[in-house]
Amino acid sequence: MIAVLQALIWIYIAVLFAHSVFSWIPSWKLKGPARTVQHICAALTEPVLAPMRRALPQPKVSGANIDISPTLLMVVLVAISSVL
Repeated sequence: MIAVLQALIWIYIAVLFAHSVFSWIPSWKLKGPARTVQHICAALTEPVLAPMRRALPQPKVSGANIDISPTLLMVVLVAISSVL
């Protein structure tokens, strides 16, 4: 049971990483399967990331806001997985 839970956590981390990568690509450039994957990743991660974005400060680097919520969520998930 613990192995299944750890596997699900690592799958979610992979989806979260994919969502982070897709966030750097303008959505109008995505076509076909890539666009579908991007929408699935967003649908799976945004319900968790959106409240984190509202609660966390967004540091500015060279005038641009940096979203640290995906990184923080990955760290928390890795910590949970290692405790299991």
